[in-house]
Amino acid sequence: MSESLVVCDVDEDLVKKLREFRFRKETNNAAIIMKIDKDRQLVILDEEHEDISPDDLKDELPERQPRYPLIKAQWNNTDCFGAIGLDSLKLKSVYSPSL
Repeated sequence: MSESLVVCDVDEDLVKKLREFRFRKETNNAAIIMKIDKDRQLVILDEEHEDISPDDLKDELPERQPRYPLIKAQWNNTDCFGAIGLDSLKLKSVYSPSL
């Protein structure tokens, strides 16, 4: 019988925050940055940002500490023929390793 390996749990407050973030009605860019609390072996909220571009989010991440950013950003959809599509909000997750 296989068992799953649990490295860290996710903080209950963060789970609620992520659910709210996923279904938010605002159309501006927003981001949540998470980190791991090594002592408690728990993924916790580090920072929240409103009206932030992906480039600005990159600048907010620390250089020597791993972070787990989640960004909800406005993207313009275009099809393969170059026709302009609708703007849509996309949820993207990125791993930011320490150097």
